Formats: sequence, C-alpha cells, structure tokens
Amino acid sequence: NNQPQTLQMLVNTSRPPLDDVRIRRALAYAIDKQALVDKNTGGSAAVAWADQPPFSWAYEPDVTKYPADLTKAKELLAEAGWTPGPDGTVRKSGQPLSIQLAYNVENATRRLVAVQIQAMLKQAGIDAQIKTYPANVLFATYGQGGIMTTGKFDLAVTGWIAGYDPDDHSLFQSDQVPRPEHPDGVNYTRYRNPEMDAAQKIALGSYDEPTRKKAYSTIQKLLARDVPEDFIWFPRQAQPISVDF
Repeated sequence: NNQPQTLQMLVNTSRPPLDDVRIRRALAYAIDKQALVDKNTGGSAAVAWADQPPFSWAYEPDVTKYPADLTKAKELLAEAGWTPGPDGTVRKSGQPLSIQLAYNVENATRRLVAVQIQAMLKQAGIDAQIKTYPANVLFATYGQGGIMTTGKFDLAVTGWIAGYDPDDHSLFQSDQVPRPEHPDGVNYTRYRNPEMDAAQKIALGSYDEPTRKKAYSTIQKLLARDVPEDFIWFPRQAQPISVDF
C-alpha cells in the first residue's frame, strides 16, 4: 500500500511559547522517535523527518533532522530564556514551561505514544499535561467548536493519511488556517510562512514533475526547519495474500 500515512505530533504555533521556533526544535530533540518506533511498532515503522515518505517521488532526504539529544534540547530552551527550577522543570520569569498534550481517547496507539512523549519531555524539563478528547470533539468542525479547528490545544498526537499525490497545501498554506471566513481549513498548526506559500503555489501550478519535485523539496526543508509538526513515523502496511488466487 503506497498511500502515505504518518503518526505525528502537531504543534500550535500560534500559542506562546510554541510560537518560538527554538522551543519547537527543543521539543523535537527531546523526543526519541526511534524509541517510539521500537516500543510501539516492534520496530516495523520507519522514522519520519518530514511529511513525504521515502517511497514518494517527491521525497527529500536532505532535511534537518532532530535525533534524540537532551543536551541540545536543554541548550535551546536556555537560549529562549527557560532554565531549570528546583523541581527540574524549566522556568522563565518564574513561570514553569507547562503545556498540554492532546489525543483522541479511542486510539490506543496514540495513548501509548502520548504517555511516552510526556516522559521524554519531562527529561528535558518540560511539563506536558495529557488532555484526552473523544474524536468527535477533538476533530469536530469549526462551527461545532472542534479542539483542533479552533486551536484550543498546545500539542496533539494525531495521524494523517494522504493521497498518492504529494500535495499538502491544505495542511501548511497560510490561507488554510481554520477561521470564520474559512471554517473548513485544516492547517491546525496555524503555521504561516511566505516561503511555504510560495513553494506551494509553484507545486500546485505545474504538471511538470521536476518542477514540482523541487518545490516539494523546499516544502519538506521548511517543515523540518520550522517544526510546525514533529513527524514521528511512517507505518508499514502488511498485506496478506492468499496463494490460492
């Protein structure tokens, strides 16, 4: 099955302190993706560094990667003004770095991943409080006050199944942020970047594969640089086939 799927952690880039890219990069360094793959998929999934899987013609391998590194995570937090308090949690102006980590309660894998991410972030001095929602609340429409669509979250462990084409503008283009005039938008991370918008315009405006590949290379590099999402893994799909047919 060559339909791209990912497990990822979305970051609400409109909420302080997550609007600081140094904090988002610190989160990425604090999370051990390989350990999550090993513990939750038996090592079968592939660690993800951007949103296009290795089997895609648009895949760009040369992106910024964040292997697990607590030292780098803590350095970035300190650079942003967050230093350890007496309880180990980093603080700024006396306030602890405490954020919520959401997931839909029906999904057992996301539940396990959320708890493990919480423990990893704690090692970096980040207090992540887990918040669970039924799927029909977490992913409700804008008009229904959905948690993701209205931006009432800090971090969220979610999944995504893409089409065969690498088009991802609905997730990352500025004008796709959900809002009253565009309630159907699914740019849940509230990521806005003119460079991204320009690359998406090129990718959507051509049928020429080399032109699109170059645009999607830029898009993946921007995602890895700015970390509006931390892509965790690409699952491998087992397809049983009867030898009798």
